[in-house]
Amino acid sequence: MRGTLALSTIAVMAVPAIVWAAPPILPGLWETAVTITSVDMPNAPPSVAKMMRGHKTVMKHCMTPKDVTQGPQEMLKSSKACHFTRYSMAGGHFSSEMVCSQRGMTTTARSDGHFTPVSFEATGSTEMSGPQHMRMTTAVAAHRVGDCH
Repeated sequence: MRGTLALSTIAVMAVPAIVWAAPPILPGLWETAVTITSVDMPNAPPSVAKMMRGHKTVMKHCMTPKDVTQGPQEMLKSSKACHFTRYSMAGGHFSSEMVCSQRGMTTTARSDGHFTPVSFEATGSTEMSGPQHMRMTTAVAAHRVGDCH
C-alpha cells in the first residue's frame, strides 16, 4: 500500500509542473486527469502494480494570473527537494525533466506534450530510486473549465 501512496504522490507532484510549464495558458479553473498507464515495482507483489495500472486521478486547480506568468522554475524555488534538469517550450510543445531528492529517495519525472491556452496533453515517465524502487508512465490531459470561484 505504501507503494500506492508514493505513486499517487509522484503523479500529483508532476501535474502542477506540467500545468505551470505551459504559458501562455489562460488563468482560471483547470481540471487535470492523470492516468497511470504502466507500473514496474520490483519489490512489491504483482497485484499492487496491477491495481495501480489504469488508475485515474482527477484534480482541479485555480491558476491565478500570477501563477500563469511565474512558470515552473519560479514555482519550484520554494521546494528545496526539486529542480529542473531540462526544460523547453516552443511552438505549442513542451518537454521537461525534474529531479526531486528527499527521504533517501530520488525521483526523476520526465514529461513531453503539447498545449494551447485552454488545454494540454502530455505523456510522462517517473522513476523513483532508493529503498522502494519503481517506474511508472502516465497520460495527462487538462483543460480550462471556467473562472475560479
